[in-house]
Amino acid sequence: MYHMVQITVSVDIDATADRVWAALTDVDAYPRWNRGVTRIERVPGTRGLAPGDRVRITQPRLGTATWTVTRLDPGTRFDWAQTRGLVTTTATHQITPTGAGVRLDLGLRFEGLGAGLTGWLMGREARRFVATEADGCRALCEGG
Repeated sequence: MYHMVQITVSVDIDATADRVWAALTDVDAYPRWNRGVTRIERVPGTRGLAPGDRVRITQPRLGTATWTVTRLDPGTRFDWAQTRGLVTTTATHQITPTGAGVRLDLGLRFEGLGAGLTGWLMGREARRFVATEADGCRALCEGG
């Protein structure tokens, strides 16, 4: 049976959409502001952050996985995904301008035969990783 589990964290950031977009798309800098990423490297041949581009991300307790950019809406959204076993995980990064800054919506979606079990086993930790990324991005963008 096919399953899907979705985790979403939203934060308001007192910064311009351009500033938040620049932070999110400078993936090489993630280990400096996102405690949920210890290392990131672009796979050879990757041009930047375009559909099909790949990065290897190392995370505490999760090891290293290769993520492939699956969607890019410049200035507002990008998604990347990776598959392990019976689960495909998609991470979403969405920026929505508000009157006072932007709302950043970050999400993880587990899909596939093992998604229900993965969500049950990893849900709390996955939510912490997403919240850590949201808080780190807010601190970076609001702090200069």
